Amino acid sequence: MERSKMVGVGLEGLPTSLINEILLKLETETLCSVACVSRALRFAVSEALSLSSSLDLSAFSPDAQTLNHLVSRCKGLKTLTLDCLRLDDSSITIILGPHIQELNLLRCSLMLYRLLASIGESCPNLRAFGGELSN
Repeated sequence: MERSKMVGVGLEGLPTSLINEILLKLETETLCSVACVSRALRFAVSEALSLSSSLDLSAFSPDAQTLNHLVSRCKGLKTLTLDCLRLDDSSITIILGPHIQELNLLRCSLMLYRLLASIGESCPNLRAFGGELSN
């Protein structure tokens, strides 16, 4: 294709389903980086996350604001793996709900009874739970 014809063909020219398929193959940390590139990519990542039923945040330790920002976009989220190193109990309970069926909490500094009770109350459809305490 001639270079002059390629100018002006951007992300908007690609089918949304193709963009979503590509983005859903990326790791969450990479998706966060991609979302920082442009408004169009941030919108595309947000849309792709809304289609995801599984979110693995074990590769990095999000703070409460980042966690809430990511998870709030995942409307059909059923499986969540989370590095809790920078989170407290209240940060975790905010993201819980009946949609969660599998929950893995890694590197928790202290898993209090209140948190476990909140998980039980907020996630009535929970089928698998894993917890890892940090040293």
